[in-house]
Amino acid sequence: MLKGGYSRLVADGRRAAAVAGCGIVLWKAGARKGTFIQPCRPARGVDFSGTDEVALAGSRLAWMREEWVSHGQRVQTELVVKTGSGKAREIANAYNDNEEGSWLLTLAGAGDTLAFGWTFDSFDDPANPVHEERAYRVSTAESSECPHEPGLLPNPPAARLCVDTGAETHLVRSVSAGRILVSFSGFYRVGIVERDNSEHDLPIPASQKHLELGLSGTDVVVLRAGGRTLDVYDAQSGAVRHRWPIAPVGTVRRLTVAGGLAVFAANGTRLVSLSNGSERTVLAPSGKPPIAATVTSAGLFLLYRMNGHERLGFVPLRQLRAA
Repeated sequence: MLKGGYSRLVADGRRAAAVAGCGIVLWKAGARKGTFIQPCRPARGVDFSGTDEVALAGSRLAWMREEWVSHGQRVQTELVVKTGSGKAREIANAYNDNEEGSWLLTLAGAGDTLAFGWTFDSFDDPANPVHEERAYRVSTAESSECPHEPGLLPNPPAARLCVDTGAETHLVRSVSAGRILVSFSGFYRVGIVERDNSEHDLPIPASQKHLELGLSGTDVVVLRAGGRTLDVYDAQSGAVRHRWPIAPVGTVRRLTVAGGLAVFAANGTRLVSLSNGSERTVLAPSGKPPIAATVTSAGLFLLYRMNGHERLGFVPLRQLRAA
């Protein structure tokens, strides 16, 4: 049982993290209870302190936290990583003042892969503004210096745990088995960064509408807002493996892909098999749509509400496939 307005859910393997504004509960499938983690900094001296992106990658739990003053005109963001039962460690940070400076913006994790996006803007020379974007890996061993910029609150020295992939984008969409799925300029271009940081584009048509993008092994799954298909591409060759017809999705969000299944929110929560296109609705034990759902190589995690409280549930992958 959870208390505190939990509304987001991430998972990897047999672990899940339910997220509220300033609270994370880490839970292992089958455990009687989870572990509460305080992700935010104390709000002293700032107008707001909260949690943005959250990801799980094997034994690592990562989150981006944010503090701001002056109605959000001066914003500091930090990337924090907690490995196993160890202490949380801030490894990267950014500071933006009136749209000038840097941001930490996107985060994705799975298995041994954890990646995030960073941007920087400078208007010191109005005739020659500077805009930079990068996608970084977070290493488990000493590597290169992570992004670091002084801001509203004191920060520790920059960690040497980051690898610049060379991909000039901050839009990290999904990761799997060392690969990073990214997009450029919204959804103008979609590409894969391989484990060796070589990068190649995928022949996914540019879109002005929102795309949900997911990666599992060599499967790249694409859902288009307002669309009627779930498309599966090969992450290496870019070939279209399947284009499954599905019920119209309208607004679509929270796509996760694993174990040959895709789960997403669109008029409820839906599950689609990547191998045959079969589609079904996901309901919580209460018989109502869950607050959030995510699929991993182990099974389906659910965040749902019952008797006025949020709860976590789990359905093993073999049971999902047999249904």
